[in-house]
Amino acid sequence: MGIRSQSLIRHTLPFPDSQLLTPGDTMPATIQDLQKSLIEAITPELAAIGFTYKPKVRSFHRPIEGGRQSLHLGFINHKEDFDVTADVAVRNDAIEDLVNETRQLTAAAKALTATVGAELGNISVGQPRRWKVASEADIGRAVRGIMDDFRTTGIPYLERFSSLEEILSALSGDEPANRLHAPLHADRARKALAAAYLLGRKDEFNSLIEAKTRYLTERNDFGLDNFKAFAESLQIRDQASTIRNQ
Repeated sequence: MGIRSQSLIRHTLPFPDSQLLTPGDTMPATIQDLQKSLIEAITPELAAIGFTYKPKVRSFHRPIEGGRQSLHLGFINHKEDFDVTADVAVRNDAIEDLVNETRQLTAAAKALTATVGAELGNISVGQPRRWKVASEADIGRAVRGIMDDFRTTGIPYLERFSSLEEILSALSGDEPANRLHAPLHADRARKALAAAYLLGRKDEFNSLIEAKTRYLTERNDFGLDNFKAFAESLQIRDQASTIRNQ
């Protein structure tokens, strides 16, 4: 897989689903029908709070000022049943517009990128949560479980990270708690830097360049050069803006 393909997988939502069927196997029609039934059952619940279903990406989107909130459902298929996972994400358009200039993605793929996101179980208890569906009888239980977790964990997450300041706070560090929201080191660094730039926090911006460069260098991160180029481009923009305002 080339760098461009890896970038597409790592920076867009929905996250790729795990498939546990062996090569050559096909998913039973009954599983496809159950998945469709689950989507149909949960759609009215989410529509009532402003989320619209996007079938091509199996996500529910709600627009916010300057961005988008999302809930994505992942299906992990087995021979006779499947598991459902749920992850949430926030897209800050201003951050993504800046960072996407460094990504080799199509315009359509860039429109799908998210700024922060995580699986509901990882947010609440530190490990993934799954809901197993083997028959129509399981759908109601799965929908209730997903919606309960979404209300108690997902919505507060989405509301918190609809704030540019909260995004900056969460992505400035590199501890496990920070990596939860953006696991790729260079990607997290670019987003944090973009947030500081947009907020006009020059001292924090300069400190982030130093700290993130050191962190990426210590790990020989493949995105180091990209981060350096991104930082330089923002510095040039800032200098040009200062000159225009003089």
